[in-house]
Amino acid sequence: QRKKKPRTTRVKRSGRRKLIPELHLPKPNEFIPTDFQLLLKEKNSARPQLPIKIKENEFCRLFYGEDTFYRLPKAYLYFQLRNPLGNIDPLHSNMNRLYVELVEDPLTYQKKYFNKF
Repeated sequence: QRKKKPRTTRVKRSGRRKLIPELHLPKPNEFIPTDFQLLLKEKNSARPQLPIKIKENEFCRLFYGEDTFYRLPKAYLYFQLRNPLGNIDPLHSNMNRLYVELVEDPLTYQKKYFNKF
């Protein structure tokens, strides 16, 4: 039977080893919420507020609308990518369509399961 060395010896030996900088704990995520209480606002109107346009430029339009019924965060994203090389010839057109299908497929799969909540 093998003899086990005392733990103090192992700890002392491990302290002499060099640290590997690639192995480290990640920094704390500042986007993980800590306060989960709802901020209740009294709404006098029965009709929900229309979304407010926050930003608009030649590349995007961004709206903000509050969910007054369920009070859950929700996002709808619509993208329109324009590429002048996309329809030069049939090869580029097919490659462009294939890329769109490859991007849409996993997004549709996730939406199908996450939309149930």
